[in-house]
Amino acid sequence: MNPFQMDPSTLSVTWNNSTLLFLPMEFALLEYLYLNKSQTLSREQLLNAVWTLEEPTDRTVDDHIYRLRKKLRAWQPMISIETVRGLGYRLQLLKSQHQENPLLHNLTYKEDMRDISDMYLRYGRGDALFALAQNKEIFGFELESPLQVIVDLMQGGVEVLLEEGPLPIEERLFTLLVLYQMIDPSGNRKYLEAALRGKVLSPLLHHEIEVIIYPSILMDWGDFKGAKIKLDALAVEVERQGWDGLIPYVNNMKLEYDLHTQNWSALEKDILWAEEQWNKYPYLREKGQLLIYKGLALYPLDHKEAIRQMNEGISIIKETHFTTHLLRGLQTILYFSKTFEWQELYETFDKEWGRLLIHFGIAEAKDQMDQFLHSYLSVHL
Repeated sequence: MNPFQMDPSTLSVTWNNSTLLFLPMEFALLEYLYLNKSQTLSREQLLNAVWTLEEPTDRTVDDHIYRLRKKLRAWQPMISIETVRGLGYRLQLLKSQHQENPLLHNLTYKEDMRDISDMYLRYGRGDALFALAQNKEIFGFELESPLQVIVDLMQGGVEVLLEEGPLPIEERLFTLLVLYQMIDPSGNRKYLEAALRGKVLSPLLHHEIEVIIYPSILMDWGDFKGAKIKLDALAVEVERQGWDGLIPYVNNMKLEYDLHTQNWSALEKDILWAEEQWNKYPYLREKGQLLIYKGLALYPLDHKEAIRQMNEGISIIKETHFTTHLLRGLQTILYFSKTFEWQELYETFDKEWGRLLIHFGIAEAKDQMDQFLHSYLSVHL
C-alpha cells in the first residue's frame, strides 16, 4: 500500500499520489486517528487529545468525523473511519488485494507510453502528464525522472528539488539551475559555467543546457554576439537532425534576439514566420511565448492590444501547467519593460510575478537554492 503522508505545514494528506486538504482541527483529528490506526478511540479520548484548549461536546467529535468522512470518500474503501457502536471510532487502512498491473513490466507497452508522454511534453499538456503520474497503477506506467520533476514542481514547488527524495540529483540540479537563472541571471552564471565545466550533469542534460538553452542564457548575460552564434548553430542542428519539436522554440528565441538588439524590421518578419510555423507545429507553451513576444513588439504602438496579447500568452502557458515556462514568460515581460522603461507595463505584471514566486516557494527558498548550488558545485567554481 502506498504511504499515507501527512504535511502539517500545508494541512494536506497524500495517499496513492492523490492529495486532500483539511481545516486545522480536521487535520489534527485525522492525525491522531492515524497515529492510533486500527484502534478504537472513544469520543472522550479524541476530545482530550485534539481539543486540549477548548471545552467542546461529544457533538463536536461527531461533526468533525462527518466532515472527515466526506473528504476521505475518494479513498474508500481502502481508507475509512469506522463507527464502533457504543465505543467510538477507528481509522481503518486496508491492504490492496489487487495484483500489480502486469503492464508495468510489458516492454512494448512501456515504449508506447513513453512515446505518448513525450508527445504530451511536446504539445505542452502538463495536465495529461499529471494524470499519468497520479494514476500509474491504473495506466501501468511510471513517468521517467525528467517528466516526474516537471510534475513534482507543479505540485510541490521548489521545495521538492531541495529535499532529499526519489528524484535523481542531476535532475534536481538541472531544474534548480534553470529556475535560478530566472531570478538571478548574473548570480547564476558561476553555477552554470561550473556545471558545464565540471560535466556534473548527464550527457542529455548537459546538451540541453549547452546547446538548446544556452542562446537564451547568453542573452540574459548581455552576450548577444555569442547568443547569435549559438542560436544559428542550434537552428542548423534542428534542421539537420529533424528535431521538429524544437522549431517553434528556435523561432521564439529569434524573436527574443530581435528584441534584445532592437531590430524592429527583423522582428516583424520573424513574427510572421513564427506564426506560420506554429500552424504546422501547434505546441501550446511556444504559442504562449509567441504571444508575449508579439505583445512586446506591439507595445510602443498599441498599449491596450499589446497587454491583451501578453495576458493571453500567460493564460495559455498557465493552461499547460509548466512552471518554468510560466516563470520565463513573466520574466521576459518584466525584463523588456524595464529595459525599454515601460513603467506601466512593468507594474501590470510585477504583482503576478511576485505571486508566482511565493506560490512556488521560490521567494522564500532563494537563499536555500543558492546554498544548494554552491554546495554541489563548489569543487568546480
